Amino acid sequence: MVFDGEGRERDLYPLVDLARAEAKSSFLSYDPEALRQVTRCLRSLIPLARTGSHLIALGRAIDAVETFETGRRASVNVDIGCGFRAGDIDFEEGTFAFIKIREENIELSTLNTTYEKAVGSDHRSDDFAFPEGFAYWCEIFNRVRNEEEAELSIVLHEL
Repeated sequence: MVFDGEGRERDLYPLVDLARAEAKSSFLSYDPEALRQVTRCLRSLIPLARTGSHLIALGRAIDAVETFETGRRASVNVDIGCGFRAGDIDFEEGTFAFIKIREENIELSTLNTTYEKAVGSDHRSDDFAFPEGFAYWCEIFNRVRNEEEAELSIVLHEL
């Protein structure tokens, strides 16, 4: 039990709940410039959109990042992948960059795949912390996005 300066009992639970909620919200400390860079990356994918659903999901992702800039949670979860596979029947490799916008954070990852007829397939995935790993992820993203064979994969989850 906690008392204020005048001897009255005080309820701390609302304050504790608020502190826990803020501690879970890692995006509250995101650098606004890093968020603007994410928005630029998402906007750069618009020319790759092949359907209206792609455009809608990109718009929702951009809105979510802009919501983070105001210190609020997003109302969607969006998974966006940009990548390509190149090769022939005997050998193929691919590189993909993924950005996942969650209610409270941004997740970054890459996936490299290889297939060789005589050996089979293999893959390697890497996760990057945001914003710390964003610059490196962005280099991979830009390389992948600029490939002639680059395509989008998008999944939009309404909350």
